[in-house]
Amino acid sequence: PPGHDNVAYSWVLGTGVNDGVFSLLERFQALGASPTVVDAATSGKKIADAVRQARLVVAAAKQLPTGATVFVTFELGTNDLCDDPQTGTSVFLTQLRAAAAVLEAGLPPGSRILMLSVPDFIHFRAITQANATTRAFFASTSHWRKCAPFLGSRSRTPLSQASATLASYDKSLVAVCDEIEATYGPSGTLH
Repeated sequence: PPGHDNVAYSWVLGTGVNDGVFSLLERFQALGASPTVVDAATSGKKIADAVRQARLVVAAAKQLPTGATVFVTFELGTNDLCDDPQTGTSVFLTQLRAAAAVLEAGLPPGSRILMLSVPDFIHFRAITQANATTRAFFASTSHWRKCAPFLGSRSRTPLSQASATLASYDKSLVAVCDEIEATYGPSGTLH
């Protein structure tokens, strides 16, 4: 149901039959791989939880055979952006770097991190505002605070400020990716 985890339909771990999603797990399996999966994500958590999640991934990586590599998907920031008030941009960057440091120190050589941007809530807003039924849904008393000001109709944060926060989060994600690649990429230790 909406509002709950639907791992079977996840773009990362999903294995739902005929769901129209060819997840990363299904892609690895199609290539003949049998990856060990660790789902460290927890719905509703913010970037403050990233270090805990990174530690779970590193702990699982230490159990792998020598020479194994790890592929980590990293997608955080939606709950920080949708909270009212939003997580401050400097706090977001600090906590992101702390989680990256855990991964850098603990992943085996040759591992890769797929770090994704925060979903495009500016686009989501355009879609929801263009449809009268959806606009009414997010304006209703039970939904007006859902990811406001992007989707919901009431927020203490102006849309322009929320949009600037979204852009800043994405810049932080790019900066940390660039830092990892500059430090570890040339040696092939981590990408």
